[in-house]
Amino acid sequence: MLQLHIFNLELVAEDINDKNKVEAFFDEWLVKMMKYEHVPGAVVAVVKDGSIQILKGYGYANINNKQLMDPVKTRIRVGSISKLVTATAVIQLYERNQLDLKTDITNYVEPDILKSYNAPITLHHLLTHTGGLGERFFGQTVIDSKDLLPLGQFLHEEIPPPLANPGEVINYSNYGISLAGYVVEKVSRQPFAKYAQDYIFSPLGMSQTSFIPPKEWDAEVALGYNYLMGKHRELPRGHWKPYPASSLVTTAKDMALFMKGHLNYDLSKPDDFKQNLYLHTESLKLVHEEHHTLNPNLPGIAYGFWVYKENNQHLLWHTGHMPGHRSALIIMPEHQLGVFLNYNADSKFLNEFLSAFIQRFFSREATAPKAFINMPPHFQYLILHGNVPS
Repeated sequence: MLQLHIFNLELVAEDINDKNKVEAFFDEWLVKMMKYEHVPGAVVAVVKDGSIQILKGYGYANINNKQLMDPVKTRIRVGSISKLVTATAVIQLYERNQLDLKTDITNYVEPDILKSYNAPITLHHLLTHTGGLGERFFGQTVIDSKDLLPLGQFLHEEIPPPLANPGEVINYSNYGISLAGYVVEKVSRQPFAKYAQDYIFSPLGMSQTSFIPPKEWDAEVALGYNYLMGKHRELPRGHWKPYPASSLVTTAKDMALFMKGHLNYDLSKPDDFKQNLYLHTESLKLVHEEHHTLNPNLPGIAYGFWVYKENNQHLLWHTGHMPGHRSALIIMPEHQLGVFLNYNADSKFLNEFLSAFIQRFFSREATAPKAFINMPPHFQYLILHGNVPS
């Protein structure tokens, strides 16, 4: 069988059900990339068929004191993967009929938060980044989590003016997701961070996770670095003010438990109830389905997740960034598979990771163009090998 990428012919794939093969991928590809990109440490979690298949640390969480990256103990900052938790919280309240995804959110929050916005904005808009909200990046962090403003006060004071009308474009927005978190806060009548603790983290067993971590956690949080002029430079810690969008502190093990919560259900049984997320199968499917795309050939967006199609595979994906920290999370419901990666450097290779992982474990179907198949054998040989046999 021909095996040529240019013609989308079938590529040999490793067995995703073979734990040793999956672990070998990280031991080889990730370790090589960490060395090339000067990354001090990383943690990995893989969930398959309802169980944690791999939980592993590489390198250092703290270079100076040689503190190892531990997938169970080392707390990590996952940046925008926080948005997936916030989207989950919204769908939980939708499941309980406490809110509607297509209703103007001023039915749930104070209208003056959106005083500069004329068109109605819904939770559907916020969870798909189509609300048209503006964005700010400077002056948006505090060093100590106790200095974070209450979510409602922050949004009243800081929400930027609109960039587009709701529903027109995908405009990635930390403020939009934080506003969705504030809807959760108002509807549930408790602070958003407390809601997440009571209804997501505790039921899933995520005991090392918080949106507003206490000061005593600092010693266990991996330091973030960049690499400049041949040396690692430690970057300052900070907490993002729109915290439902970016300030989650957790561990690789806890992220594995979160992925299990999104995966451990039977797609063939609409009434299958996921107790530890309090969501029925249909609600989880609602989170995972594509709701908006600018072009069928481009990645679309589900509720919180980006929707990717690579190697004929449907996958849900999100990355996260805080200074000196980068994360990626993949779930593939059809394969009951979840993969999480975090490393403590500003190096950018998450897209390469996604492509390398999918290429390694999911082969393409044989889809050679008819024009190639119908060519005389000597022309096929010329294309494949660059010369014609005598």
